[in-house]
Amino acid sequence: MRLLSLGIEERSAIPPRQEEPSAAEVGEEERYQKIGLAFEAMDRMLVAVFLQAHRAAPKQIVLDLNSTDDPLHGEQEGRFFHGYYGHYCYLPLYILCGEHLLCARLRLANIDWAAGSQEELERIVGQIRQAWPEADSHGQFAIRIDRGFVKMGNTHGQESTDRGYQLRLSQRMNRGPTN
Repeated sequence: MRLLSLGIEERSAIPPRQEEPSAAEVGEEERYQKIGLAFEAMDRMLVAVFLQAHRAAPKQIVLDLNSTDDPLHGEQEGRFFHGYYGHYCYLPLYILCGEHLLCARLRLANIDWAAGSQEELERIVGQIRQAWPEADSHGQFAIRIDRGFVKMGNTHGQESTDRGYQLRLSQRMNRGPTN
């Protein structure tokens, strides 16, 4: 009101709301669009964020493999009662390096804890080696696993693999269910 008394026209910086066409005017395909995710691009992006956080290759890269229960409430597709955890759940796989998440894979719970881990490790280590050729196969990579992943290596401390990294059994021996 004060602006009008000074002879200045009041204008809003917000453009007027335009009316959206009705559902009858627009076909369902035009109105609703599916939001998709390029999983391979997301996988590469998670590792790229880790690479960008470092100016050079660290002296040692320790990758932690973790799997835990993701409890389900209701009757979601692919649900499975996991006897160890005592409820219906999924069994996601996480691969981390310090605070950086390098892989998150939602999996059904009717599989072995190590299922798919080797392929994910090969993908991640390959992408890191491509960015940092100096990340050679002389023990620069250490893979920390717990007892659920023992099929990947031995249970007696460390084992060097033909892929150029060491498998280490985590000090966290007791895999208790999450509460």
